[in-house]
Formats: sequence, C-alpha cells, structure tokens
Amino acid sequence: MAKFGIAAGLRDTFLAEARKHYLVYDQFYAGQMPAIYASHPRGESRGQNYIERMYTVPTRDGVPITFTRIVNVDRVVTNDDRPSVVLVTCLAGERATFDLSDSDSPALDLADRANWVYIFEPRGSGRNRGEFDPNAFLDTFVSNDLPAVLGFVHNRPKIKKPAVLVGHSRGGDVAKFMIVRAAFKLNQAVDAIGKVTGQGFTTRGKTRTEIAQYLDEIDRDRAGQERSPELDSRLEEARINLELLRGVKALITLGSPMIFDKNYHEIFPLLLMLNHLLPFVGADRVPVEWAKWLAATIPGLIKIVRMLINPRNFDDPDGFLKAFVGRGTTDFSMGEGFQFLKAVYGGRGFKRMGKDQFNYPEHLDLIPPDLPVIDFVGEDDILCAPYNLGFINRAFASPRLDFSHFPQYAHSRRNVARIRLSDDADSIPLPSGSSYVQGYLVEGIGHLDYLFGRRGQVIRRFVERLVERVGTP
Repeated sequence: MAKFGIAAGLRDTFLAEARKHYLVYDQFYAGQMPAIYASHPRGESRGQNYIERMYTVPTRDGVPITFTRIVNVDRVVTNDDRPSVVLVTCLAGERATFDLSDSDSPALDLADRANWVYIFEPRGSGRNRGEFDPNAFLDTFVSNDLPAVLGFVHNRPKIKKPAVLVGHSRGGDVAKFMIVRAAFKLNQAVDAIGKVTGQGFTTRGKTRTEIAQYLDEIDRDRAGQERSPELDSRLEEARINLELLRGVKALITLGSPMIFDKNYHEIFPLLLMLNHLLPFVGADRVPVEWAKWLAATIPGLIKIVRMLINPRNFDDPDGFLKAFVGRGTTDFSMGEGFQFLKAVYGGRGFKRMGKDQFNYPEHLDLIPPDLPVIDFVGEDDILCAPYNLGFINRAFASPRLDFSHFPQYAHSRRNVARIRLSDDADSIPLPSGSSYVQGYLVEGIGHLDYLFGRRGQVIRRFVERLVERVGTP
C-alpha cells in the first residue's frame, strides 16, 4: 500500500471503502497486471443468481478496454482447473450477441455450467464505445485489445485459467488472427535465437511444450556466460508470445469468414458502394445507429436484415431481428470496414493494413498443433460461405478462389463433419485426440442462427459440450 501513498494504518479503511463502492485495484491482492473493476449483482433470473463484474485493463497502446465477467454464484468454483470462456463479439456487435436477454443468453448458459464467462467488446463498441477510433482495423483488436483481455483472464486466478475463445463472425476472426499473429512473432523470435546461438529450431508443427523446452534449453546453455542484449531481447519476445498462446485452451469460431468470393452474393457490391460513399460525406464510421433508427421508423426495412437469418428457425423472425438489431448492434470504424472490403474484393484472405501486407490465413500452419480449432459454417450463411471449410478440407474450396497459397494446419487430424437438421446437440460426435482442427457444416443455418432460434439452440448446447471436452485433462 505504501507505493500508493496510503499509510499502513489506513489500509483496512481504504479497502473497506473501495469494496463499498465496488472499485478496487486488483494489484493490491496479487502481482498481476493492473486492472480496475466494478461489480454488481445481476439479480435472480432463470432461478439462478448471477454476478457481473466489469474489468478495465490497459492495452499495449495505452487504451483502456473494459470487458464483462458473468458467473453463476450458485455453481461457480474458485481455484479449479476448468478453462475460462471468452466470448468475442461480431462486426457491429455488442454484448447482446451473447447476452440478448435472460431467457436467450449463451453467456448465462455457459455460466450455468460453472464456467467463468467473459464477454469481450473491442474499442468502439459496447462498454468501450467511448474509445471509438475511426482508424481502428481488425489488426488493432488482434494486436492490442484481445491480448490485453486474454492476458488478464489467464493470469488473474491463483491457478491459471487458459481460455476457450468463442467468436461469432468477426469475433472468431479476431481470435484466430490473434493466435496466428502471436505464433508468427514467436517463430520469428525463435528463428533469430537460432541464428545467434547456432541452435536452429522451428516452431512450425511444434507444441507449446516443445517450444518452451527449447527456450529453457537455450537459457541453461548460456548460464554463466556473458549476457547478449540481442539474445535477451529475442528470448523475451519469444516468451511473451508463447505465454499469450498458452493462454488459449481452444478456439471455437461461429460463421467467421477468412476468404470471400465477391460474386457469391449481391450484398458485397452494396457494401462496396457504401464504403465509397461514407468518406465522401465526411463520415468516420459506418452508421449502424442511424440505420437502426431508420429501420425503426420504416418497419418494412427490417426485412432487409432477413438475409442474415433462416426465417424457418424462428417463430417470429421480424420480432427477433428487431430485438437483436436494437440491443446488439452499433457503429463500427471506417478502417475496419475498409479492411473487410479489401478482403472481399481481393479474394485472397485477410491482410494486415501495414506495409508488409501480412496475410493471416497464409500462416495457419504456425498455430501450435496442441491448440484445438473448431470452425462452424452454415449452409445458408451469406457472409461465411461453406467454401471457408476449404482451409480444413480442400474438397470444400471454391473453384473460383485460389487456395494453393494457403498452407494446411499443422494438426494431426483435420476433419469436416455435417450437422443435419435432424441432429440434436447430444447426438453430434465430439472430436477426439489432442491435436485436431474440426469443421462443422451446419444445415439450415444463416449468419445469426449459430446463437439464436431453433438451430441456434442446438449449436449453443453443442458448444457447451465442446467447452467441457477441451477442459477435461
């Protein structure tokens, strides 16, 4: 307490007041990265008691990012070895993507299974709307926002809790691309270490344990020798990125596209026209809030959004869309929209906006093979078409798109299975083994149906089973 200028005799009074106002620095209790949190009971719903806690952590570029933790106080267990679950929201999405209402909440469903559940909204959306950055790209969320959240989630408990990342649409891309970028930076650092020491090593195809053993061996071999600033720097960089990868237990994506065929649907030319028009009128964001007001004023416009669902999955499709659009969507930056449209019209995957033109899907083989990846793609999803399963099995690749420059995942098992209309969540076989990439092609599902409607209920329950499977030692 002394480093904060608080006298020892005032410690108990200070902490009591902090707890009273639900405002505490976690670093008072452990040597962790600094974070502020505010906590409040959600109250009883669905016959259960929940508590929400909002954490705020600094990113590498100094932006405060707030995210939400939801726990079922009747079922949560402290100091267990179950993974946390981090839910990553979609483009223009807010937390309602995973928590639309008490009765329709994937977040509460996962909390009911004793998981520590976190909802992450990147800068510019949801609880981070005040941190809006018109120039923010996916790269911003990949390199800054999600790593800050994941680092805190992984390291905060006494027993580290690596997270199962579950991302819908853009959220799954951000999660997967964060893993790819960390794996790429780790490989670069290890390659430089090999050149300095003469002990060459590649991370490609190696598990996180094998990479850690290599770094430990380098440390042992140089014990007692003169310190090399370059080697020290490279070792530090390697360990930072390895620790980020260790914070991930598994990755589950729901309708997350990595490549586009611009001729697949008429919605893509429409988006391109919008992206050209908005800068012309001086806009710094894609005005989803304005579009929501327009849809509320002219009720018939909500039918345009019907392209994102399969209406047969809902008793009241328009009622659902009004609730989702009203609660779950917001403006997003022009920078992010431009990066998406470059991917759409380039047809070669998502590239970083820097000079190096780093292409995320061209480095999928660097993902450690002991990190399971599970991708869901819907047959009727206009934004994440079935040809995205071509990254797992080339038989699904579109003949109009060139997949030849994309490497295969390094995992020992790569499989695609079909989830049929007749399947229920308990009848779908779970993937097995410790090294796999599993794709699921889901019949009768649109872009929002992974989480909502009758088909969404099946996928949500199956995701809960997947979380339990990857959390089993």
